[in-house]
Amino acid sequence: KYPSQELFTKSDQFLTDFLKKKAESVTDEDLRPVKSALVNELLATPNTLGERYSQFASAALRYDGRFKIREEIAEKIKASNAETLKKFMKESFLEKP
Repeated sequence: KYPSQELFTKSDQFLTDFLKKKAESVTDEDLRPVKSALVNELLATPNTLGERYSQFASAALRYDGRFKIREEIAEKIKASNAETLKKFMKESFLEKP
């Protein structure tokens, strides 16, 4: 019923408005459970040999043999806060060239 370009424009505007609101209102308290869940997932011990192999293969192939990449990412998540997330959202999604 509507042209695809119009749908694209309206959905893009909706997402931009949504991210602007979130970027203005997110707090460290809001992030605490999300950060905790991400860190727990990253540092969880693999349950199977297949999962363990997958982690090693990913580190070897995608991250040039940085086998501690999951720990590095977890540390960066722990160190992040609402301000760093706001800055990331602004630079990555809200500032259009």
